[in-house]
Amino acid sequence: MPKIDIDIAPQLPDIKEGEIYTIAEAEVMTTAVKSYKGIRVTCTDMKNEPHGTMLWLRGEAGEQSKVGAFITALGKDTDAWISKHIQVVAWRTGNRKIQVVQ
Repeated sequence: MPKIDIDIAPQLPDIKEGEIYTIAEAEVMTTAVKSYKGIRVTCTDMKNEPHGTMLWLRGEAGEQSKVGAFITALGKDTDAWISKHIQVVAWRTGNRKIQVVQ
């Protein structure tokens, strides 16, 4: 019987409202199946536990969308996001806001 050549990606818990995180990675990627474009953000909380979220890219985004909240707080250069400390002020559908903390 043939073996399946596939990797299982780890499922990280999403970021949460009220928490502070340090961004470890912001990888621009395209999904294999439907070619959706997004940014996979990986970060750690104050206990050094990993978390992550996907920011789906499109031509235009509101500042309270996931991707809009990140761009509003951090700018469009994802390389500059690395090692930034962020606090998730709001993280509900249609009401997302993050801020950079020192």
